[in-house]
Amino acid sequence: ALGSQSHRIDVLRRVVRPSDAVFWAVAFLAFGPAASAKQIDFTYDMLSETPSDVILDLLRSYRDFDVTDALTSIRIPALVVGGTHDKLTMSHASEHLADNLPDARLEMLDGCGHMTMLERHDDFDRLVAGWLDEKLGRPRRAAGRAKEMTAR
Repeated sequence: ALGSQSHRIDVLRRVVRPSDAVFWAVAFLAFGPAASAKQIDFTYDMLSETPSDVILDLLRSYRDFDVTDALTSIRIPALVVGGTHDKLTMSHASEHLADNLPDARLEMLDGCGHMTMLERHDDFDRLVAGWLDEKLGRPRRAAGRAKEMTAR
């Protein structure tokens, strides 16, 4: 019902300024307890700039999208990264995903919420880079440069 009224919701969102309660809701739902206000502000701003029809489509997909039966047929490696304080994708959902994909590794970042890539960006980047190196092999040029830098 709301999806067909997204243009009206967008007009309302431009007129009515969200309260601090919305900021705290984003902080509570998307982040762990150690997130910075800057990270929360960034996410809040991103959400406020997202058109209502996109948000409503996302919520609809949460309700309708289920690929549980197809997980075992996925034949590519996967890195599942979750946060121990994620209130949107609960840790048991990340564990289920990793357990049911044929070639998956699960990494849970302690104290993070849903926005692991913001909250612990250095750790997240290291995890992804290490996993890619492991699965794809380190590119020769980058490996050669790393040896040169170490020799200096």
